[in-house]
Amino acid sequence: MVLLSFRPTSLHSIMMLAKCFILVVTSHACHGQVDGPAEKEIAAQLNRASVELLKSDMGDLTGDGFLEYAAAVDTDIILDGQKERMVVSFRWNEDRWVLWTSSSSSVLGSEEGGVLGDPFQDLGIQDQKLWIAHSGGSNWRWST
Repeated sequence: MVLLSFRPTSLHSIMMLAKCFILVVTSHACHGQVDGPAEKEIAAQLNRASVELLKSDMGDLTGDGFLEYAAAVDTDIILDGQKERMVVSFRWNEDRWVLWTSSSSSVLGSEEGGVLGDPFQDLGIQDQKLWIAHSGGSNWRWST
């Protein structure tokens, strides 16, 4: 066992030490799991042949100190002439990601952004909230 003596002498050193501590705590909060489920695993749990990952993020949605995984995906199902879009969230359960929630009405379809094209912009987890960003329009621009 090697013991290292470390005395932070500057604000930069203290910040680097804090970042390392946060990284270690975050990785242990999910029992070492740092990647979300693969597209194939998401598709299987949604009972779909395939999905295409659009955006994803990991964060604590419940305040329990454990990470959840949220993603926006296109599925292989065609609805109203375009691929079904879903927002899904997963929780880590012992040794694998398990589907927690899903919604097919949270993300606008790829053809619903007007002349600006696909309205879906981003998805993220912040302050125990899932946020989704859209924008679109033509002469009148809009965003959510």
